[in-house]
Amino acid sequence: MRERCKGTSFGSQVIGTLAVVLVLSPIDASAQFIDRLRDAARGAAERETQRQVEIRVRETVRCAFGEIECIQRAESEGHDVEIVDAQGQVMSPADVEALSAGAAGFAPAAPPPGAGALPTAVPGAATGAAHQFVAGSHVLFFDDFANGRVGDFPGGLEFVRGNLELVEWQGRKLLRATGPSRFRVALPGALPESFTLEFDLHVGDTGLDENAVLTQTHDGALFEYEGNYFALGGLGPDGNMGLRGRNLPTAVVESRRTEAAVVPVRILVQGSTTRMFLEDQRIVNVPNAQLARGNVLEFRLNGSDQSPSHITGIRVATQAP
Repeated sequence: MRERCKGTSFGSQVIGTLAVVLVLSPIDASAQFIDRLRDAARGAAERETQRQVEIRVRETVRCAFGEIECIQRAESEGHDVEIVDAQGQVMSPADVEALSAGAAGFAPAAPPPGAGALPTAVPGAATGAAHQFVAGSHVLFFDDFANGRVGDFPGGLEFVRGNLELVEWQGRKLLRATGPSRFRVALPGALPESFTLEFDLHVGDTGLDENAVLTQTHDGALFEYEGNYFALGGLGPDGNMGLRGRNLPTAVVESRRTEAAVVPVRILVQGSTTRMFLEDQRIVNVPNAQLARGNVLEFRLNGSDQSPSHITGIRVATQAP
């Protein structure tokens, strides 16, 4: 009897202990769950704060459509990139994608540098509308690369960057660009108020880049350039050529003639009046252009291994003093 009572007492203790555990365990579990939720919320808040800080710290870099070097440099430095058009306006992803698809889908119809007879290399007259181009008689610079060695960069030019070399085609030497490239023409002094610029050009597949001539040095993107500059094709599938400038007078035409052959480009500047001719067609007639008068001309020439761009016969002149 005594043993039975003793066993009953022990059993009662066990039952009581289990009862306490059963009663207290849900409370303890709930408290632990709440603590875990609180810790998770605190961690999420800290992570979100850090993310917002990183977003604020990270600089958004704006690159012009076609400025591949700017885009690659910004991305390599961990910046966000916004693409802007020639007027500095931010382009939507849809606009960038549409223009990129068009630019990547064209190539010259004939093997570079072109098909058909070459235009004359001798600077001369070309008519456009009712106006006539007359080359300056006092030469400030001229190079047709005749004395250059194939495979070299011409000694008369200043190399800036890219892939540039001389090639020979149908008895002529041409400077070939197989990537985003720049070179400069050094002048004996600042460009005069009136001058002429001539060269023969073939435009290959520029991708998203724009060929251009600037009348002073500029290390940045074209949309950041102060003043007008001459557009020489590229920046999309239509081969835009003419006079460009941020918030300045412009005159641009869609022309792809320079993709099929080496074509003469002639520019006549008389004070603020600027005219530009493509073969015998006048494509620019702007009375209030704002061209810098630097002591160099900067050429931006782009192409690819499969479809390079070419230039030759660069001549800068003014009327005899």
